[in-house]
Amino acid sequence: MPPIRNAGQDLFACDASPDGSFSVRSSYKILTSKGFQNENIIWKDICRSEIIERARVFLWTLPHNAILTNQVRVARNFPDVPSCVRCSHQSEKALHAIRDCPQGSQDNALALSPQIKAHVSFIKEAKSHNMQVAGEHKYENVMIKWLAPEAGWIKFNSDGCHDLYSNKIKCGEVFRDHNGQWITGFHKNLGIGSVGSHPLSPIIKNIRSQLSRLKEFKVIHNFRESNRLADALALHDSTSEDIVIFYSIPTFYCNILQEDFRNLSLSRRVVI
Repeated sequence: MPPIRNAGQDLFACDASPDGSFSVRSSYKILTSKGFQNENIIWKDICRSEIIERARVFLWTLPHNAILTNQVRVARNFPDVPSCVRCSHQSEKALHAIRDCPQGSQDNALALSPQIKAHVSFIKEAKSHNMQVAGEHKYENVMIKWLAPEAGWIKFNSDGCHDLYSNKIKCGEVFRDHNGQWITGFHKNLGIGSVGSHPLSPIIKNIRSQLSRLKEFKVIHNFRESNRLADALALHDSTSEDIVIFYSIPTFYCNILQEDFRNLSLSRRVVI
């Protein structure tokens, strides 16, 4: 039918509400009635699942097709091919990558389910233990910063780390004077094993025994907040098996040194 000339000006109207007014609720009804809602996606179950946050984010992005499979990379103009690199399937979709690939039966997401469940169980037990221990002690928040030594003294900060995945052990040490100026520092890869079984363990024990021969020395435990420069050197990514000596401060650690100069304090919760 042709429009009626004397009916007035045209107006926007929403056919999901009786009076034609727009609302979020009426628009939602239109979408759900036309089949836009996927009933198979249980978003509430994902949000309420008792799993680690990274696993929850992964499950959330999976139905959104936001996992960077080869098919998605091609759609985003990455220089790749859409096929699966493991089985040469013509299209590597998310479901194929985590479940259907015949060459990935040992390392796909479903095969890792027992390890994931064990990890979640460990986190729950650790959380329960921490809450129990927290109830037995009183805590307070303190401000911690790096402190320069007395005039004429040299401060030697040391730290080590053990990578749980690669089982590698590394250490980092830094020497600074009473003005906080960098003297020297080094990093060392100590090999594979536990902290008590690495190759330099006998040397460390010998150093401890030799400390008693020094006229003046102090051995003080520092929290990580006041030992960040040595901690950064210990975490330094180096492929060399020899000692890497830094006669000047590496540029990528200058910000930590400057923050120590400015007496930057960091908060830490400690037992009273």
